[in-house]
Amino acid sequence: MKKGLIPVEPTEDFFLQCAKDLRAVVKQNQAPKSRSSVAEWAAQIQKIHTVNKTPRKIIRRVLDFYLANFGRQYIPVAYSGAGFREKFARIRSAMDRVPPEKIRVTDTAREIQRACGYLIWPGKKEAAAELEFIQLSYDRYEMFISNLQLAWMSAHKKAELEEARQIAETGSFKSTVWEFARLLERIYLTAPDPVEYICDWARHVHLMAYEWDAWHGDLLRAAWRRDSKSFVRAMRAAVAAYSGDPADWDRIVAALDS
Repeated sequence: MKKGLIPVEPTEDFFLQCAKDLRAVVKQNQAPKSRSSVAEWAAQIQKIHTVNKTPRKIIRRVLDFYLANFGRQYIPVAYSGAGFREKFARIRSAMDRVPPEKIRVTDTAREIQRACGYLIWPGKKEAAAELEFIQLSYDRYEMFISNLQLAWMSAHKKAELEEARQIAETGSFKSTVWEFARLLERIYLTAPDPVEYICDWARHVHLMAYEWDAWHGDLLRAAWRRDSKSFVRAMRAAVAAYSGDPADWDRIVAALDS
């Protein structure tokens, strides 16, 4: 190694490919040139997995969203691997608010469409957008479930450390140490299956399209979101049934966004 160079840990092909894809889009959009190497970018992206405990599947999905929406309004800007890691949570959060310009329809969306019984929509516009509406709803909900699992794992680890600290200092620990971790576990383990839930969501929107006088006709605008009023009401009720305090849902949301 030449004197003065910063050592870079070996990275897996997955993270190296992520770095190359990110670098290509940054260069294509004539963003400020970074002095760090593609290997250093890859090492930073790898830390999202090794340090922040984010599954590769989620990293790739968030990266794909970012690359497809680079420069759009309300999308945080990252010009390097380090910048992508720093703004990863904010970019991931933007996926719930900003519909992608292009939606790749998968077999899962077609499976949900069949499970719904091929709904008849009021107009051709809704019918044409149905598969993209289902896919976007599914992607957002699956991301929510993945983030919920990560929040639960993080809270569990924090509880373990706090329990060990209290035992070392006092010889015992308070049971409240585990309250939030157990709440997250409960919500995660009782969350509806993504395919079944998005099928129910599609039926809900279908009914709304016929019965709501103010229906706007834009299915992508009606795609499932974590902050959908009906979902938030249901989650507050579920949280209150377990912990007794519906405001604990706000704690969960904060953990998901951290």
